Amino acid sequence: MEPRGQLTLPGPSIYETGLAFDATGRLWLTTEGRLYEVDPTDGALRQQADLGREVPGLAGCGSTLFGITRPAGLDFPVQVLRIDPATGAVTELGSGNGPDVFMSDGGGLDFDSEGRLWGVLHNPSGIGLPVFLDFIVEFDPITGEVLQSTHLHELGRGLAIGPPPAVCPGRGVTEVPTLGEWGLVLLAGLLGGGACWRLRRAGVRPA
Repeated sequence: MEPRGQLTLPGPSIYETGLAFDATGRLWLTTEGRLYEVDPTDGALRQQADLGREVPGLAGCGSTLFGITRPAGLDFPVQVLRIDPATGAVTELGSGNGPDVFMSDGGGLDFDSEGRLWGVLHNPSGIGLPVFLDFIVEFDPITGEVLQSTHLHELGRGLAIGPPPAVCPGRGVTEVPTLGEWGLVLLAGLLGGGACWRLRRAGVRPA
C-alpha cells in the first residue's frame, strides 16, 4: 500500500460513496450527491457536477461513468445511471428495478473485461432479519435492467474487477482515441515485419 493523500470529503457519508477510474485514466468520486474528479497523486478533489442524488456505486467505461442509485430513504427501486462527467448530465436507464433486488446501505459497481456490468448491493442484517441480504447483480448496461441476481452474505459495499473497457456498452463508439485499423497498418509498415506479426496476433491483418 502506498498512501497518496487524504481525501477531504465534503460531508460525513462513507457508505454512499463511489470511486472509479474511467478508461482515460481519470479518477472520479461520488459522495453526498456530487461528482468530483480526484487527483490520484495527492487526493485533491475538484467538484465537477451536482448529480442531485446519492450514487454509492460507480464504474467507468470509455470516458463515461455508470452509477447505481435508489430513491432517498427507500431500499428500491435500484436504478442504473449513465453519467457524462464533462457536462454532469445524468441519464436514467430503464424504469428502475423492483423489490427483487434492493439496497439500503451502499453498494458497488464495475465492468468486467467482457463489458458486462456487475453490482453488489449491501443491506445490513439485524434482529429478525434474514441473514442473506446482500446481492450480486448483473445489470444490462443498455437498459439498466437486472439480468441475474444472487443472494450472498456480507459482500460489502465496494467492487473492483479490472481496468475499465475502452468501448462503452450500448454507445456504439470507442470513446478512447485509437489509431484504428488503417492507422495500425501504416504503423506496422513504418516499424517493419516484427510489428506486422504482433498486429496479426492482435487480430489486425494488413492488406
